[in-house]
Amino acid sequence: MSSNRTKIDSLEGTRAVLAMVVFFAHSWLSFIGPLDGLEVTVFSRIVSTASTLAVTCFFVLSGYVIALSIMANRARNDGVFKPLDYFAARCFRILPPLLVTMGLCWLLAMGLGLVGATETNIVGAERERFAVSLLPQFVALVSVSVLGELEGGINGPLWSLLWEIRFYVFAGLLAVAAWGKGVSRVVGALGALVYAWLLELTDPLELGIAVPLFVYFGLGAVVALIKPGVMTRRSLVWSALMLLVASAGIGWLVGEDLFVESLRPASISLEMLTAMWFVLVILAVQQLHWLAGLAPLGAVSYTLYILHFPVLQAMYFVLANHAPGALQGAGVWLTWPVATMVTLWVCGAVGRAVEQPAAQRAFVAALVNAGDRRSRVTSRS
Repeated sequence: MSSNRTKIDSLEGTRAVLAMVVFFAHSWLSFIGPLDGLEVTVFSRIVSTASTLAVTCFFVLSGYVIALSIMANRARNDGVFKPLDYFAARCFRILPPLLVTMGLCWLLAMGLGLVGATETNIVGAERERFAVSLLPQFVALVSVSVLGELEGGINGPLWSLLWEIRFYVFAGLLAVAAWGKGVSRVVGALGALVYAWLLELTDPLELGIAVPLFVYFGLGAVVALIKPGVMTRRSLVWSALMLLVASAGIGWLVGEDLFVESLRPASISLEMLTAMWFVLVILAVQQLHWLAGLAPLGAVSYTLYILHFPVLQAMYFVLANHAPGALQGAGVWLTWPVATMVTLWVCGAVGRAVEQPAAQRAFVAALVNAGDRRSRVTSRS
């Protein structure tokens, strides 16, 4: 039990590191980036690339966690997959923090409107206007990410959550098809086909986005099937270092044109190497438990991920309209860390009030219909 708890805490710590990389990148690009106007500096490019690769790792980690959840579901139910357990747990985990974030974004927009700070004309600003689009977000939630969009308005980073929800649904439907009971297996298979059709994955553009993300998610799922001791600690570390060097090499060669459309294959190669590196990291985390100390931050990392950008931008818009000097020259080097700390505090407070209780409810939801098997559950799914 203690070893299992340490493993879970280590994974939470890993999630916290990824969330902090994305958070730092958006904080830097929001406050320091505009100093250079439309010119992109080398460091800003590195920060932006690191954020993109951290999102790649998020997909790998999500695949790993979802695979563990499906395996735990079957273990609780004598090899039969119970979709009610699975989908209830996902809803409790995703919806409460997301709905609160949507509400807070609306309140921030209202507040900025009252003080006349909904727009900025600063060259190079991450956003020109603070606007929310609640209706498309609600449509996306109601339609299980078939229609609408989560990334509309101010919260662009939620594009990745839209795809993660889609993969959660696919994974659940495929699990029903593989390990459901009776006619539910046919329903699961047909459901997966219908869902793919509704997402228009026959469209080359949509498919071009979906395939790499699916591969990253799938890599994480495969890792869940590997026994922790299959590689020694030393071999894991050395393999991860070699892949990290290879990834850095590709990034250096491609340089500033990393995400230009014509060089998309190079971008995918870098992301794939990063995904493979992170697979080794996950395997290593099961043996190297020093990340467990970051578990408290990991427990609110989802809230940090979905809420940080609107909070950062709200402060930036207020300053841009009422204290522009704080965003110029030496002043921004004091403003930036203060805004970063305030955002961390806000996200942490919301996470402790909403995300942590919701995660516990997700654990309880995973026990629905488990009956006498509840005593055999040793970890959250």
